[in-house]
Amino acid sequence: MTNRKLILILLTLILSSGVCLADNYVGGIPLTSVHSGTVSGGVYCDSYYGTGTQEIHTAKTIDKTFTLPANAKVEWAMLLTTVYCGHMQNNYQGKATVTFNDKTLGTETLNVPYTYITNGGNDGKAYVQVNDHVDRVTSDYMMYYDVTSLVKSGENEATVHTEPSDNKFDGRIKLITLIVAYDDGSGKKIWYQVNRGHDPDTYYVDDNGETYVGSTSFQANLPSDASLTDAKLTDIHMASTDGKYTFNGKTLTSGTPQGTYCGLDSWDVKDSFKSTGTNALTYDRTDAFYKNALAILTAEYTTSSSDNGSGDNSSDNNTGDNSSDNNTGDNSSDNNTGDNSSDNNTGDNSSDNNTGDNSSDNNTGDNSSDNNNGYTGDKPLETYAHDTVKGDIIYDYGDSKYSGKISSGGTYTVNHNLKLPENATVKLARLYNYWTWSATGTTGVYPSMNLQFQNKALTPDAEYSDQKGWGSVYDYPSGTWAYDVTDLVKGSGNYTTVVTNANSETGNFVCFDGIGLLVVYEDSTGNETEYWINEGCDMVSTMSTSGGLTPEEATVKIPFDGSVNLSNVDNAKLWTTVQSGGHDGIRLKFNEMNVSGVYDSTPYSDLDIDEARSVGSYLLAENNMAQIIPPDVTDNSGDYLAPSSAILTVSYKDGTNNDNGTSDNGTSDNGTSDNGTSDNGTSDNGTSDNGTSDNGTSDNGTSDNGTCDNGTSSSGSDSATVSLTVNITPAICLQVTPNSVDFGTVKPGTPSESVPLTLKNNGHGNIKVKAEVEDQDDGPFSTGLMLDQNKCSEYSKTIASNTSETTKAQLDIPENYSSTGQFNGSLIFWAEAA
Repeated sequence: MTNRKLILILLTLILSSGVCLADNYVGGIPLTSVHSGTVSGGVYCDSYYGTGTQEIHTAKTIDKTFTLPANAKVEWAMLLTTVYCGHMQNNYQGKATVTFNDKTLGTETLNVPYTYITNGGNDGKAYVQVNDHVDRVTSDYMMYYDVTSLVKSGENEATVHTEPSDNKFDGRIKLITLIVAYDDGSGKKIWYQVNRGHDPDTYYVDDNGETYVGSTSFQANLPSDASLTDAKLTDIHMASTDGKYTFNGKTLTSGTPQGTYCGLDSWDVKDSFKSTGTNALTYDRTDAFYKNALAILTAEYTTSSSDNGSGDNSSDNNTGDNSSDNNTGDNSSDNNTGDNSSDNNTGDNSSDNNTGDNSSDNNTGDNSSDNNNGYTGDKPLETYAHDTVKGDIIYDYGDSKYSGKISSGGTYTVNHNLKLPENATVKLARLYNYWTWSATGTTGVYPSMNLQFQNKALTPDAEYSDQKGWGSVYDYPSGTWAYDVTDLVKGSGNYTTVVTNANSETGNFVCFDGIGLLVVYEDSTGNETEYWINEGCDMVSTMSTSGGLTPEEATVKIPFDGSVNLSNVDNAKLWTTVQSGGHDGIRLKFNEMNVSGVYDSTPYSDLDIDEARSVGSYLLAENNMAQIIPPDVTDNSGDYLAPSSAILTVSYKDGTNNDNGTSDNGTSDNGTSDNGTSDNGTSDNGTSDNGTSDNGTSDNGTSDNGTCDNGTSSSGSDSATVSLTVNITPAICLQVTPNSVDFGTVKPGTPSESVPLTLKNNGHGNIKVKAEVEDQDDGPFSTGLMLDQNKCSEYSKTIASNTSETTKAQLDIPENYSSTGQFNGSLIFWAEAA
């Protein structure tokens, strides 16, 4: 018989007789009590709420002054801060140093990855406990410190300093909060409870057909002769859009976040406060992402006697790991991460400069697709220009950086310091506006933008965009707008671009990933250089949250049609620009070259540029092809990506390209048809090479990595690579749904409603399933939980391979059961080979 102790527990059920649900996709830590007590003074709470103006990927320091009453005598105090690492799962590494009143509380190393609970979690847990006072949930690290002995009356100073350990760590500080329970000699009697957690709520759960409403409870215990004079509830969340709340079943009015990513709500709850027993707060998202961090309930009261002084009636209810293995959620709402964006397909992505017959697989007109998932690779980057020059090219992104949300009337500015060789003259200059996340409120809209270059207003020469076209949120457009600035770039010097969000609708915003400036220049001392300039926007993703496309379905193709005189090549270089790159699993192919680790967040993840990659040894004599391939579908640590531009240059040894006379671009040296209607002429790229088979009949054929690619073996390769994939199923694999059960309010002696549980055997052998309950001593679940009308200890079910069985769970508590309140427990199913 299989040793059951070696079998992985695949599912834990959370059972409650009150409100307790779980977001079962990304994970999280529910809010639970960390301290409660009674004071004769008050409970102080103040925060720094992080803003989007903080620099990213650089060291930064935030100071916050907290001012307590002059006569405050501290009974208990906690300092909490959160730092954004830049990705919901990836391990972007940095450090945080937290100081309070000149004492360093900790220098924290922030270098752990995070895995969604739906993908197995973090050693099976729905969070990462870095140490006893630091945890990570999705893209945020939360740090909390007991500062009771350090807080003083009057001014207190907290400082948080972050710095990156790699070039991907974001490091923005979202929240710095101080909570202090104090006496002040006023004689007031104030009961309080502080609940802390790291509890997200994400749209991923809803897209999977489930719902999540977070909850936390407060156990009040006012004296029997207490007369309530005031009750106040405070909640501190980490989201750019506030949630919706109820307290003891009564709807509360939400507020407006005080910072870009965080905010506070405070309510008078005297009319609904319960002086003894459970008081319940529920919270739910109103936008794509929401995260709750702190909830504080206070009740001021008087009594008929004076025996209930303040003293120290407090209790530490939780000091370390306050989490639950099966509560999940999502991220706040910064940049994010996961399934973030998409684009508004404008249909015709062509322009006056888009070229003749690039038909077949290179759809240049209507870029729509029969595939409803906009993350499909269906928009190859189009060739804007193909020509030769005695000189070279410069592609520069200046001081670009990710903008964050730019609201109506806001501006985004990028400066380029261009340095051309002496005596160089500009042949062509092209400006690229890489934009993303255009929306009004939560509805994606095509942007309205005014762009000025060197103080001159310009209209786009070409507009490219893409959109995922599905899902409840983040169906936002992203794109690339291209501008002809040839007449404005005169040579070396400083060039400034200012883009204004011209949409006047309330709640409108657009984000910018960066500005690129491409210059083709002539230089009498340079080599003859042939160049291809491709541009577009094809948003792709293989994450399961994005529809689970395969890498092949989401591959973006970049054709460089035409012939190359291989015998005279000196070198060849390739530039590619990917919006929202920054993942080691993204692959770049160029003919037989196939490499990963290319898109490493250089210069930053929102605008990932692979510059001047040497590809000379991989050139083909005709119809070269680059491809950008997202990570494998099983890797959910990435994001969508949007390849947006590519440049290929081929430099010739003796200064001439004898094979590139008048065929590739119509007339020689591109004449008057530089970017006209005959871009790829009629000879090299007419109806044969780029007809109905993508790149002829042999370019990438059916093997893509064959040794005769174009029939000429011009790349000199003597090997071919075949990707191998296999999915090996385990012998024992049990799945149970749903993974949380709320029995509601149950009266002893009256059984609850039955809840069906589906047990599915995904393994390749028959299994025998048993069950056990984890509960407090004489708890309601160990006492009354029934499975198929049997006690859990007597439950047994055999399930054949690849089949499902239904088990009904019911809570039947004896009539003489005396405990009341909210309870939590766990039901564990064990599987072993039958």
